[in-house]
Amino acid sequence: MSTITNDSFAALPFTRAATVITLRTISVCPGLVFQPLGSPPIGVGLFSVVPHADGYAFHAQAHALRDDALPDTLVGWLEERLPATGAVLTRERDHLRHTLRGASDAERHPRVAALVRDDAERLRVVPDAAMRHVAGLPALGMPCLCRSGEDCMLQLPAFFLPDPDETEAGLIRVAQATWKRWAEQHAAWAGHDHPARVALRALADRTSSNVDA
Repeated sequence: MSTITNDSFAALPFTRAATVITLRTISVCPGLVFQPLGSPPIGVGLFSVVPHADGYAFHAQAHALRDDALPDTLVGWLEERLPATGAVLTRERDHLRHTLRGASDAERHPRVAALVRDDAERLRVVPDAAMRHVAGLPALGMPCLCRSGEDCMLQLPAFFLPDPDETEAGLIRVAQATWKRWAEQHAAWAGHDHPARVALRALADRTSSNVDA
């Protein structure tokens, strides 16, 4: 297995507890491109790995925009579920800190705001090169709803967005693959009892159990 060089990906140690955040964004009006929400999130996925006495527990969940909601709905959902401590993984292509900076508020979303300010204390960025064999969600754009010369306000009508159930399922799939690639990187040259190898075996057992069921 080849190794990928990235300061926050390979150099920082493996942590048994970790949370993956994946985003799906959409391109909007040219008038918004140079604002923080030039590519606003329309879905967020979480994959959490929680160690316990008998091994590991894995939890996956996602939330996509519905009913003309705006991105602060997603940030509020994330704020309620983001652990206060532990490693947070994200894909390089998600530009997580930039995207969440444009959609979050420090008073209403203190945990998300702290993550945006994070200087590699918690955040591990999985480089695009490591994810090249993982199918991502298709890139999306929507028509510009702003008239020329007017102040452009963000609008995300539901009928322009992809099916939210498909978005949520895709985000969960990508989030799990992101954690797996990170763990594989740390397990590549480690012994059989390394925590990364143990966690990968636990995930494989869980996946096998779900298939058998």
